[in-house]
Amino acid sequence: MKQDILETAEYPEIIYECSNLAATKAGEGQYSVTLNGNLTVHGVTHSQIVTARVAVTEDSLRAFGKFSLLQTDYDLKLASVAGGALKVKDELKFSFISWLEGKSNSMCLAIPGQVIELFPTSRISR
Repeated sequence: MKQDILETAEYPEIIYECSNLAATKAGEGQYSVTLNGNLTVHGVTHSQIVTARVAVTEDSLRAFGKFSLLQTDYDLKLASVAGGALKVKDELKFSFISWLEGKSNSMCLAIPGQVIELFPTSRISR
């Protein structure tokens, strides 16, 4: 997948740049958030909306969100198996969990199967 479809040697980064955020209070310390921004995958950039639920406490922030994209919009080849007899759907669905702990000054992004600490250092643990 990394080499055949994402071609990570040529396109090593996936970047999301948020240009606008709208939040609505959904309860005590709870918010519904919509991010509007640009997602760059495989060297192709498209606008992308990401929705999330955010929970804020005295010393932490947790966000749970999701978004989907079409692989063909980003010039990605659709994966296939059995000599092309089976192909995956064009739409990919993503979900994420991220949190910010005030005492540790670190932010982590959790994707099923891995945790990526974004600050103060970057590392991946499984």
